[in-house]
Amino acid sequence: MSVVFDRLPEEKKKLVSQIRAAIMELDKDILEQVRPHRIVYSKGFAMRDFAELVLERGKVVLRTLSRNYTKTIEIRSAEDIEKALQEAKSALLFV
Repeated sequence: MSVVFDRLPEEKKKLVSQIRAAIMELDKDILEQVRPHRIVYSKGFAMRDFAELVLERGKVVLRTLSRNYTKTIEIRSAEDIEKALQEAKSALLFV
């Protein structure tokens, strides 16, 4: 995992691990790119990004990237993970 995410408290690290695993299970062609300040998800080797996991002011945030919009979801609990996954699935359809 990225150095930035390594500094998180254990409870947030657990949420990050859960969301990472759940996103990777959405499709067999998803690629995860761990960068110093974020984790980017794309579909296949076309490298069309559909989501990114970032820290914003100490909060874990999933940003879904679609053709017409970007949606930001703060991850604080397991319920937030479910909401974020629904948005990631929607964004994945447009890749």
